[in-house]
Amino acid sequence: MKLPFARPRLVFLSGRKVHVPAQGPDASRLRLPIPDEGLQTPGNSLERQDAYPFHACYSRYMSDTLQTGKTRWTHYQIAYHFVWIPKYRRKVLTGKVESACKRFIAECCVQHGFTLLAMEMDIDHVHCFVSAPPRWAPATIVGLLKGYTSRKLREQFPWLKKACGREQLWTQAYYVGTAGSVSAEVIRRYIHECQGK
Repeated sequence: MKLPFARPRLVFLSGRKVHVPAQGPDASRLRLPIPDEGLQTPGNSLERQDAYPFHACYSRYMSDTLQTGKTRWTHYQIAYHFVWIPKYRRKVLTGKVESACKRFIAECCVQHGFTLLAMEMDIDHVHCFVSAPPRWAPATIVGLLKGYTSRKLREQFPWLKKACGREQLWTQAYYVGTAGSVSAEVIRRYIHECQGK
């Protein structure tokens, strides 16, 4: 496969300059360095396999840890790690409340087209690892999850209104962290290992 260029180009790839001649390189013989030095083994390099000239050097590692989402115009690999707590840090997420909260988070994700990658709860906080299309801001995602679960849990368990407040179950604060392709599996493992601590 030849890459069509009318004149010689200087392309930046992973912070390195790559000179592409006018006639274009033979992509089947093009070798690119692996972008993450921690994953590179001596003599390891990637060969071009697809029609997108400088994308394959990343796709190998992203597909191993975090799946690519797809909308009409975008392909994305975005994941958010959310943590939030009940008001006054009440220890209410036990037994039936915990299982109902997990069910409601899953329902909310399905309704809005999010992918729930991992979820765990302790008695006083929720960990949620979600992938969403780029049109959704992290603040909107966590607002939808917290709002939906708060409303549904207070309907199903009226005693939560006394324990955590009549208007809202969760505090306004939350933690959000973005996960790249390498850290997705680490976050998933952390969420599953931290249960009960």
